[in-house]
Amino acid sequence: MRISKYILTIATLLFITSGLIAQDLQYSLSVINDFKIEGDSNVRKWHADIQEADGQLLFNANESFSAEQLQPEHFNSLTLSIPVSNISSDSNILTNNIHNNLKKDEFPEITFTLDEVADVVISNGRTVITAIGTIQAAGANHRVTMNVHAAEGNNQSIRFSGSKDMLMTDFDIDPPTAMMGAFRSVDEITIVFDVLFTKVSD
Repeated sequence: MRISKYILTIATLLFITSGLIAQDLQYSLSVINDFKIEGDSNVRKWHADIQEADGQLLFNANESFSAEQLQPEHFNSLTLSIPVSNISSDSNILTNNIHNNLKKDEFPEITFTLDEVADVVISNGRTVITAIGTIQAAGANHRVTMNVHAAEGNNQSIRFSGSKDMLMTDFDIDPPTAMMGAFRSVDEITIVFDVLFTKVSD
């Protein structure tokens, strides 16, 4: 009888504490609220929308963790891929130039791979992640450091948002032109993102 009670107690403790044991939790990109490339030119500001992307995020954490509890060691991996063909502006000419400069046929995707999370700062209900990763575009690799805001979403999701200034020439890309050179983009661009990652059900 004592043995049965002992086994029952152990089983109960295992059930209660199982949710506290760190494990691999997979999240995938589920919603794009805003994702675009912003730039300027000698004529006007421009932007190109990123309409489609695929992202996979792997955490090492327990089931009950939240964005307010994130720490650098929770991040196992993050990969993001963007089809170049689904980047578009309000000008067909500019869109075609962007695709050509990104070498769409040779390198059909832009990818981001997380190398490490250097820091996580949680203050006044805001979580800011310092992420270091590598962007591959047009056959070139460029290492970036960015601040990413994280917030708890609905239905086991985490919202990531932020922006990053870069140069097109970081990727050996010539700033696009149009109208026989009358329209000339400047080198500086800003990547703006606001996306939702949702936990993948077991």
